[in-house]
Amino acid sequence: MKQFVERNIASSGLGLALLLLLFVGGASYHSITQLLVADNWVKHTYSVLEEINQVTSGLKDAEQGWRGYMMTNDTAFLTTFKVGVKKVGWEIKKLRQLTAENSRQQQRLDTLQPLIVKRLNSLQNSINLQQQKPSNLTIQVTLTEQDKELHNQVQKILDDIEAEERQLLQYQTLVSQASVRNTIIVFVMGYSLSFGLLLGVFWLLQQHLRDRKKALHDSETVLNATAQSTAAIVQLNAQLEERVQERTAQLEAVNQQLQENYTLLQTVIDSNPNPIYVKDCQGRYQFINYPGARLFNKSTEEIIGQDDTVLFPPEVCAKIQADDQRIITSGSCEILEDTVFIQGEWFTYLSTKNVYCDSLGNILGIVGFSRDITPLKQAQERLRQANEELELRIQARTAELVQANAALAESEERLRLFVEHAPSAIAMFDNQMRYLVISQRWLFDYKLSDRNIIGRSHYEVFPEIPEYWKECHQKVLAGEVVKSEEDFFLRADGTTDWLRYEVRPWHNSTGEVGGVIMFTEVITQRREAEETLKKANAELIRSNQELEQFAYIASHDLREPLRKIKSYTDLLVKRYQGQLDDKADKYIAHITDGATRMQVLITDLLIYSRVTRGELSLEPTDLGLALNRALVNLQGTIQESNALIATYPLPTVRANPSQMEQLLQNLIANAIKFRASQPPQIQIEASLHEQFWTISVQDNGIGIEPQYSERIFVIFQRLHTKDKYPGTGIGLPMCKRIVERHGGKIWVESELGRGATFFFTLPAV
Repeated sequence: MKQFVERNIASSGLGLALLLLLFVGGASYHSITQLLVADNWVKHTYSVLEEINQVTSGLKDAEQGWRGYMMTNDTAFLTTFKVGVKKVGWEIKKLRQLTAENSRQQQRLDTLQPLIVKRLNSLQNSINLQQQKPSNLTIQVTLTEQDKELHNQVQKILDDIEAEERQLLQYQTLVSQASVRNTIIVFVMGYSLSFGLLLGVFWLLQQHLRDRKKALHDSETVLNATAQSTAAIVQLNAQLEERVQERTAQLEAVNQQLQENYTLLQTVIDSNPNPIYVKDCQGRYQFINYPGARLFNKSTEEIIGQDDTVLFPPEVCAKIQADDQRIITSGSCEILEDTVFIQGEWFTYLSTKNVYCDSLGNILGIVGFSRDITPLKQAQERLRQANEELELRIQARTAELVQANAALAESEERLRLFVEHAPSAIAMFDNQMRYLVISQRWLFDYKLSDRNIIGRSHYEVFPEIPEYWKECHQKVLAGEVVKSEEDFFLRADGTTDWLRYEVRPWHNSTGEVGGVIMFTEVITQRREAEETLKKANAELIRSNQELEQFAYIASHDLREPLRKIKSYTDLLVKRYQGQLDDKADKYIAHITDGATRMQVLITDLLIYSRVTRGELSLEPTDLGLALNRALVNLQGTIQESNALIATYPLPTVRANPSQMEQLLQNLIANAIKFRASQPPQIQIEASLHEQFWTISVQDNGIGIEPQYSERIFVIFQRLHTKDKYPGTGIGLPMCKRIVERHGGKIWVESELGRGATFFFTLPAV
């Protein structure tokens, strides 16, 4: 009966050990799965934090590009700005994908994205405004205030998103650490219990073997005693045979049960995925399960009888043997962590080792089982690295925030300095019209020697401000923009200042109107100068009209006396040339030459006067026909100089036909007169540019130095002596007057010795 109970206890112990091993395996798998899930969430949270940093980085790039361009006007910064804008858009999209399962983060992104778009648009508007010449200082300051407000709103939402992700990271980290602890606890407790049960079963089997040996010994004793007495043998033969048969049957049953238990124990041990082994006191393997042998790519037969020197490198083997000897010496159970190099890879094992003894308590060796915790160690290492990386990122983020705050403070200081030292009069007020910031120009323009007006009311500083200006201020505080190109301000001392001003609201971080910013310019001196200039222009026009009238009258009245002088000098030449002395002939020649030149001058003056006086009659004029008439007028000069004139089709314009003929005739005559040693080559063509025709007259003459390109269009201004190039100095000024009266302009492009090209423009029909 006792043997039957012991056999049942052994079978139950082995079954319970198998169930415990299965439970430990399942619990370990569940813990590792939770650990991997937590590790994935940690990685996901780091990805979200990285995308937040990338969004912040993109905004910083855009802001740096904007700030660099605003300070230097270097277009290279625009590339940085555009890259930052694209980067922000891409990273926001990725951030949405990563937080798709987090409704709170999605709501924050729904609020954040329009603010970022608005801020980037504000920066782009500021850049566009900067590209205008001159830029609008008022709008620039307003955009700067708006950008500051948007920056604060965007940064707050980004900080909220990052704060929630860090809370999630902290939670996932705690979950991961708890999974690691739970896995180790389940492993140690489960395998310790299993190991204890296996040791108990092993002890019962040993006890069973001792009982069987004792029974055999008792049987032998009985048989010996029976042999001593023949009579007793005869009498007890039947009884002994019966007992032997019964005992033999019991032994066979015990042996069968032991074999079944051993097979079951071997199956349980081999079914465990972790190595289980038994060593003697010399470190030689007495037993190792199949998973343990497979780990070394060997069979169990190849390992049994060998020590650790055939399985591990020397340094690892020395540590294992030292641990085993310490356990054998102390007789205690230990849990050890070993890092071993097996088949080209490093593994970390958590091993539980304990001594096993015989029935007398003598230590026979150690029993151990090991579990591969490499994934756990790798997860712990990743977690450690992630924590270190998080610390570094937090430090970097903190540094960036410090830098951003410093940049913001610097930007505010620059804005204050910009306002104070701006060339315009600028003042910033709160919603009670109390002074916040003022420029030095404001103090100068309004003769405010006391700078301690910050915090004082605008109406206290200027009690003479009219009521309608106060009403304008209230409109601005309601959100409107008020401006005026010219307005007067009656000062308390009785003087009147003329002003040009623009008054705009500025908004605080909540979007409400925080006050008023006022840009003014005292234009009293300019207005007085404009009035003086108007009077001077009117006087000049009157004087020019009188001068033109005088020139016309004088030229007209001089023609007849000069004609008579010329006629009488011609008679003197015909009748008395050669009859008087040489001096008389020379004097008569001088008189004739002077009279001739005077006639030419008077003729040119009359033509110039007709060009500049009276109504300008305009009609469709074919410039090609006007050119032909001019060439007919110059036919003699052209033949005499052997000039080669190339003409291209010319347009029809709305002009005065006779003046167009005079214009082309003067330019062609000028090109022929100022020719070089070779015959003149003149080219006339036209081209259409937007709403104007451009006509060019190009020659190969002596050319003009560029510094004289304006002087030649001034009346009576000459670059050469009359002996070398005769003329009155009226031809080109006449051309300029004709072109300007037709709404065009005229200019010359030339270099000395390389010919000249005269251009003039006329409105297209």
